[in-house]
Amino acid sequence: MSKEALIVDFYKKYTSREETLSKMPLSMSVDEIWEAELAYRKERAQTLPLTDADGRNYWMVQTKSFTNAGDRLAELARNEAATSVKADSDRVDAATLIDEAYYSSVVEGAAMTLERARRFLESGDRYRTRDEQMLKGTLAALEYAASHISDSIDERMLLHLAGLLNPEANGEGYRTREMSIKNSAGEVVFEAAPVMSIGPMMSNLFRYVSDPRVHPIVKTAAAHAYFVSVQPFADGNGRLARLLSYLILMDAGYDFFGRVPFSKLLADEKSRYYRALRNSLAPENGGDFTYFAEYYIGMLARSLEGVSDKLQHISRLAAVSAILDSQKDKRAIMGAKWLIESGTSTITTEGWRSHFDTSFETARQDLRKLEEIGFVNKVIVGRKHFYEIW
Repeated sequence: MSKEALIVDFYKKYTSREETLSKMPLSMSVDEIWEAELAYRKERAQTLPLTDADGRNYWMVQTKSFTNAGDRLAELARNEAATSVKADSDRVDAATLIDEAYYSSVVEGAAMTLERARRFLESGDRYRTRDEQMLKGTLAALEYAASHISDSIDERMLLHLAGLLNPEANGEGYRTREMSIKNSAGEVVFEAAPVMSIGPMMSNLFRYVSDPRVHPIVKTAAAHAYFVSVQPFADGNGRLARLLSYLILMDAGYDFFGRVPFSKLLADEKSRYYRALRNSLAPENGGDFTYFAEYYIGMLARSLEGVSDKLQHISRLAAVSAILDSQKDKRAIMGAKWLIESGTSTITTEGWRSHFDTSFETARQDLRKLEEIGFVNKVIVGRKHFYEIW
């Protein structure tokens, strides 16, 4: 294969320099093709108004996979089920914030089960371990962000969020020491922006985030990668980068991210996430954010598989909660949530009684309340009684 044909092939596959090396013919070296490969890509790229510490602009190619994933997100935003969430006074589900706090912390190494994390966060107890501190700080920052979605994403906002994440480490603002990230062998794999460059680079970021001409899907990926390149705070930069993405998407009207913890997928595939970041920030790849954008936007689209059904479930539960009394009928509302989330199509009185560990008569009364509002329909077949979930 000729050099020109290889350049086009590597462009279509969009391999990094490291990945290109492993796919090169033995008769050629990566050095003789990589500079030409970068030039070919830059001719087709958009230059970002985001610069590194030496003033070089980052850039991005809108590849086919990038565009297809972004179009899936935009299509869902136009979906009637998704836009109906915007009419709710509460755009964010409190349980989703807890789950997002958990998964975002797991990405950074927190080690505990989801159920234990939920119990701890719902208890209001003071943290005793580093993992609990991460969880509590992340939830506090998420809750603040959720209640300030329409606020400007500026220095004041980011400093406040960083302080909520870890007041001891970030309470004084941007970090004042140089920072590098090492692998398990102790080797430096990434040098963060010099301390003296943090202020100017963050100013670049705030200008970019506030630019209404940039599509929010492009913006959320570029801003995330750039924030990680700066590492402006002493602690919590990864969680803050994901929180920044959350704010950008929610402010743009992608309200389904108020109902879906997108960091769950990141926690499941951490190696892919970090490899995409590493490729975009590796000096040999020339400041190309495409690697991260392709992965991240694709991940966002995949995290929303089945979200239309979830949004419909949320709508049904909201209708139940609006009709029933939140105190007197608390168990019936909890039961409706359980049935929706489990995907159950039928329930018996005994099944309800067993799940809630209550009396048969109490279970019967709960189901009768749900029947009266049309959530379930009683079916009698011979001597058997059960309820269908509508």
